[in-house]
Amino acid sequence: MTNIPAIKAFAKQELYELAATIIIVVLIAGGLAAYGEFAKNVATSKLLDSQPNVPIMICEDSATVYKMNTINERPQTLLFANVDWFLGCMPLEKDKYVKNLMEAGPDEDVASLYELQWDDKDTGRSSGVMLGHMMNIYVGLFSLEFMLGTLSTFGVSAYLPEPLISSISLDMAPNAGLTPISEAMIMITDLVGMGVGSIVAQKVLLQFVYTSALAVFLPLGVGFRAIPFLRKTGATLIAIALVMYFVYPMSIWINEQIYFSIGADELINWTNYHSLLDICKPGAGESQSEYVERVKGQLIEFEQETKETTGVVLGAWDGSDPNSKYSVDVQLPASQGNALADAFGKNVPIVAKYMINFEGITGPILPTEYFFEAMVDEFTASMSWFVLNLLFLANSIVISITMFKDISLAIGGEPRVFGMSKLI
Repeated sequence: MTNIPAIKAFAKQELYELAATIIIVVLIAGGLAAYGEFAKNVATSKLLDSQPNVPIMICEDSATVYKMNTINERPQTLLFANVDWFLGCMPLEKDKYVKNLMEAGPDEDVASLYELQWDDKDTGRSSGVMLGHMMNIYVGLFSLEFMLGTLSTFGVSAYLPEPLISSISLDMAPNAGLTPISEAMIMITDLVGMGVGSIVAQKVLLQFVYTSALAVFLPLGVGFRAIPFLRKTGATLIAIALVMYFVYPMSIWINEQIYFSIGADELINWTNYHSLLDICKPGAGESQSEYVERVKGQLIEFEQETKETTGVVLGAWDGSDPNSKYSVDVQLPASQGNALADAFGKNVPIVAKYMINFEGITGPILPTEYFFEAMVDEFTASMSWFVLNLLFLANSIVISITMFKDISLAIGGEPRVFGMSKLI
């Protein structure tokens, strides 16, 4: 008899918790209904009137996830497809561009959204913004470092045959001064490679959220919250599902608005110097001053050409084809053999000219100045993109984790999951 009041109190508490769970489910259902139209309006709007009118497009590698024939039932598909496109599309060996999703019919086949433009086995095109540019920069840095490392480590050694002095050797490395530049290029390339990996990880997480947050985590969380000893775990899973589905895509959308608000197209000042090394060969009878002026002029011309043909073209916001504005060509060999053949075919003859012309060590053929200027230029452009991507990543993490802590505490969950809250 002494335990009856405790049992009654426990039953009353469980009844309150069950009612709270029902209220949470009702609020989530209402929120989902409102979120669809909200996400659709957000995806088709912009924060500032000065921003370009960016159409809503979809990456081909995501077309099987964000299905356009479900827009009527899930209008939030537009938001997910839009932010996935902003993160960037995986480069395609065959350049296919996408139609504006707002012009696609609800029953239109996904394959009809793409139009084949051209075919080049060694070049791909990445639509979208972040991934394509980062990959293009990464490939350019890697290709330049390929030749830089070869030149900096090339040397000739002569060992003396006498046993007593066999450890003495005569070494000559004509381009040893390039070694510090090569090491700096390796570091820059690794940083940009990590940036590429972070963007791919965000795309994968976004697709996982779209397919699993409501289908797996939310029902599991609601079920766990109805069980007394799993209540906190269930509330935590509900908070994770809500943040992943509602907050995380919005954080990427905020990043997109920041990108188009700050005129980030000015960052597209990228030049693939690995394809320009041959212009540094001095002409016959060319003096030092004539050589320097010619090379500088050719580099300026090529940089301007790069701006006009690669990436977000300056002043092209009002063009009729959005895919020419929001895409970038990426070197994409069809196989490892093609990559090696391309690298050796283009670079080895040029590198060999520097290696065998030892008499030009003190003349204009010395590539140290060229590589240093190329490194500084590529470092400036690549680090602009790397820092921009890092800021966007930090922004998404801070917003998502902060909202997770607040929502989880509000519904009785655990605010710390794997120590994530300690990040901020």
